[in-house]
Amino acid sequence: MVGIKDTRGDIKKKGKISISWYDFTAAIERQFYPLDYMQKLIKIWQNFRQLKGQNVQGYTQEFRNRSLMLSVDLQSQEKLLQYIGGLHNYLRHCYGPIIFRLIIFNWLWLVL
Repeated sequence: MVGIKDTRGDIKKKGKISISWYDFTAAIERQFYPLDYMQKLIKIWQNFRQLKGQNVQGYTQEFRNRSLMLSVDLQSQEKLLQYIGGLHNYLRHCYGPIIFRLIIFNWLWLVL
């Protein structure tokens, strides 16, 4: 097996690759992803919206998948607002405040 050089310079120790998972995935990304790949993903993430004809479950699943690809923490209020902002207009205006209050209430309940 070919060793991937770690940022600290460790390649192998006693025949085993000594590298953290984070360092391994970063090395793979540097080697195989185009230079602007992450910038494109971030741009798509920032402009992500519910598609016409897409149900809320599909939108939610796609939102979670994209957040996992970028290692985005979904626990922040900013990400909650981004999620609500990506919903169709009628859902955002009718149910957005209700969803926001329910999630904030649940978050406060978990914190306390």
